[in-house]
Amino acid sequence: MLTFLHPHFSHLEKNIPDAEIVRFEKFSDGWPRIFLTDKENLRGKEVTYIGDFRYVEDFFGQLAFLDGLSRYHIDTLHIHIPFFPAASMERDTPSGELSIANVFARTLGLVWERNAGRVHIHLYDIHDEREVFYFPSSLQIHHHTTTDILKKEVLQWEKPIILFPDAWAKKAFSRFFEDYEVVTCAKVRKSPTEIEMYFEWGNLEGREVLIVDDHIRSGGTLVEACRYAREKWARSVSAFAPHAVFAEWVKESFLDAFDHFYTTDTIPMNIERFAGNGKVKVLNFWSL
Repeated sequence: MLTFLHPHFSHLEKNIPDAEIVRFEKFSDGWPRIFLTDKENLRGKEVTYIGDFRYVEDFFGQLAFLDGLSRYHIDTLHIHIPFFPAASMERDTPSGELSIANVFARTLGLVWERNAGRVHIHLYDIHDEREVFYFPSSLQIHHHTTTDILKKEVLQWEKPIILFPDAWAKKAFSRFFEDYEVVTCAKVRKSPTEIEMYFEWGNLEGREVLIVDDHIRSGGTLVEACRYAREKWARSVSAFAPHAVFAEWVKESFLDAFDHFYTTDTIPMNIERFAGNGKVKVLNFWSL
């Protein structure tokens, strides 16, 4: 198998022997200039590409690279999408706002035209209800739940109460934690400016608590759930979210609320962002 990495995932070289980092450059007018070395060695090979599709400006260049791979008679193409931004950030799209996740997925389907039945898409998230259905049926979709790496790297040493910050999270993720005590944080809006929180079930006094959510943008939901857990005398409160997206304005003081914070390198910039922070552990998604 031949493996190609987007430059943002260059840290995976130590995990994948002989992996090659793709050269994505630009012409003077800004259009992509892409290099594919040793192309004669591609015929009949199983090829893996680990991409970073978080930034819109990177999408076309990667699509062109994948199309280029398919021109050289490869046998099978595995496209790994550690963070699927369009789907992960779209929840309930309001009327009048266009959903782009399906367009993103169908565009990747263009690569299938030269490799009918031999293009595999690998997605990494906690759950799979939404993402797999965005892609055309011509692509073979594989879902890798990041709860597996959480259990292997963190929960094998301890068994905290799992706290879901809202009912939606419980509905989506609870089946992955059937062997754990589970508590759901719920909200009741008493007035336009007053929200009352309560736990659906469970006593947190003196217990270790792990809050689980799929991604973090502002961090407000997790901080609110953490504050309430501490009010209920939890001994420790930590959090896990595989995709720590974070808006640019979110300060690292967000982490002060937790005893420990766990995320993954599906967003590779977080490796450098949290380097040296003993409270944060960035788990390697590729170890799945």
